[in-house]
Amino acid sequence: MLGDEINHDNLHNPNSSYKRIKVCHYNDIDYYFEFCGIFYTVNEILSNADNASSCVFKFNPEFIVHEDGTEHQVYSEYYMGEWWHRAESKIPAAAKLLG
Repeated sequence: MLGDEINHDNLHNPNSSYKRIKVCHYNDIDYYFEFCGIFYTVNEILSNADNASSCVFKFNPEFIVHEDGTEHQVYSEYYMGEWWHRAESKIPAAAKLLG
């Protein structure tokens, strides 16, 4: 359950990225929506090397060669498109596009 995963001490800290909003009160029970900001969340996900490596994709075109020798590019993933290649070429070499 999401509430069990959050350090509840941070919910009361005004500087914390975690927020808690009461959404309803039903049968004498308060129900809350607990969340944190998108930038904090992305930072947390990508700070784990295993997660980050599965979010980085390099342009990787794939082609089908027909019997007559003609080739057609396959676009089964978004990072196989020419637009991905153009975007990669416009960022510094050390930078990565995340997908």
